[in-house]
Amino acid sequence: MQALSIILRLPKQFAAIIAAVLVLAAFTIIFFSAKNYEEVLINSVQAENNAITAPFARALRDHFDGSSPHTDATVHLNPEAVASMNNIARQILRNSTLIEIQAIDRSGNIFYSTDSRRIGQSVKGHTGFSNALTGLPHGTLLENETVSLETGYPVVRDLIHSFIPQRARNSDAVIGVIRATTDVTAMLTLFENGQDKVSFFALCVFFGLFLLILLLIRTAEKTLRQQALELDKSRRCANEKNRELEREVAERQGIEERLRKLNGSLEQHVRMRTAELQSAQSELVKQEKLAAMGRLIANVSHELRNPLSTIENSVQLIEAICATKDVDLDRPVARIFRGLQRCRGIIEELLDYTRAREPELVGMDFDSWLKSILGDYILPHGITYEAELSAKNASVQIAPEQFRRVVINLLDNAAQAIAQMRSEDGEADDEELPEGQIRIASKCTSDSLVLTVADKGPGIAPKDLQRIFEPFFTTKTSGVGLGLPMVHKIIQQHGGRIDVVSTKGQGTEVRVHLPLGKQKVEAA
Repeated sequence: MQALSIILRLPKQFAAIIAAVLVLAAFTIIFFSAKNYEEVLINSVQAENNAITAPFARALRDHFDGSSPHTDATVHLNPEAVASMNNIARQILRNSTLIEIQAIDRSGNIFYSTDSRRIGQSVKGHTGFSNALTGLPHGTLLENETVSLETGYPVVRDLIHSFIPQRARNSDAVIGVIRATTDVTAMLTLFENGQDKVSFFALCVFFGLFLLILLLIRTAEKTLRQQALELDKSRRCANEKNRELEREVAERQGIEERLRKLNGSLEQHVRMRTAELQSAQSELVKQEKLAAMGRLIANVSHELRNPLSTIENSVQLIEAICATKDVDLDRPVARIFRGLQRCRGIIEELLDYTRAREPELVGMDFDSWLKSILGDYILPHGITYEAELSAKNASVQIAPEQFRRVVINLLDNAAQAIAQMRSEDGEADDEELPEGQIRIASKCTSDSLVLTVADKGPGIAPKDLQRIFEPFFTTKTSGVGLGLPMVHKIIQQHGGRIDVVSTKGQGTEVRVHLPLGKQKVEAA
């Protein structure tokens, strides 16, 4: 207590020291994070450039096949080799963030560059070039470099120079070095903006901590002073109260007993309220995360649409030019269009998940409606379904188009599971439910209609079963993982619930519960 009193006598100094230590720790973490980010960026760009420039490296080795690559003589390219390497380099520059590619001989002279002004220059003393001659790739980050792009105007960019050693075929001897220059201005700008925001946020947080610590220390100091005054007063009154305390002992014993009982009741009530608050807090955090995710998805999807339209227009222009030039690019162009179509489908799926549209409910005879859906649904070859529709004349309130998506998604999942089981284990016989058959059933309980979709696929692992309704979680090789989350969302909007029962290796059964509407009365 005395030591605490001594510390609390200097509240401002003590709080300032703590706040300074916290701020120093925060900026140390930010500084090393920035350094680590630069190293990771250089290494990743180095690896990417090594892969991107592989065709250019092969062409360079082809040029050296007939020459003496192990000498330090200056290399000269004939016009045919320059034209060939120009074609390869232009293709690489178009499809990457590279802005320049250079080829350097062992003597340090640049004998090829996409910027012809640099041919003949020497980089002999450069650290990256020296390391590359020993067989070690080297990357260097240069910020605020002034370069001249194709427009001819000088611009300031952040660049990474990758020095990639090139070895002779069937030998470890380094015959030259490729220097690939990558523009990382956008990535560094994005990181620096984020770092500035983090730094500002850290300052705000630690300033708040400083104020909080100061307030706590002042409050504790005031409390200690009050306790000291009360203690002095109690000492003066101790003799007078001793006699009163003796008379009050019996009464206090009774009070303490009642307090123990009240404390037990209060503790139980606190535990119950704590559990409720924790549950509510978890749900609130989940909803906030989903809302933030929805805003992010909507913004990203909107921003992706314009580049996709630009790509599609450009591919259409290329297709038209190829038709006039009699160049056969039908297959790659078709692949590009298929990729664009898949990207648009993913964007639409993302936007559908983020749109908070309330369903327009309509009273429907569920079995009749479900028969019409099954009549239009086309199953993959070799897969059939067995319908057991026993919810006769059951009326439910649904949004037909939205709930159609629920049924189609469940049927698609069941068909894909059966196809996966066939590809892994081959077909198997099962009297209750054949390997290639989906069971679809409907029935009524006292207060709900139950739709069941079952398959004999590979099943779902227990660790995955707990996460199947999480957005973007999927065990498939394709898709974005929004199918079942969308199903779950639609069913919740209809006031229902969904249960999934699955055993690994034995199949999956999905049950959808919907509240019943008024029953139809059959005509006499």
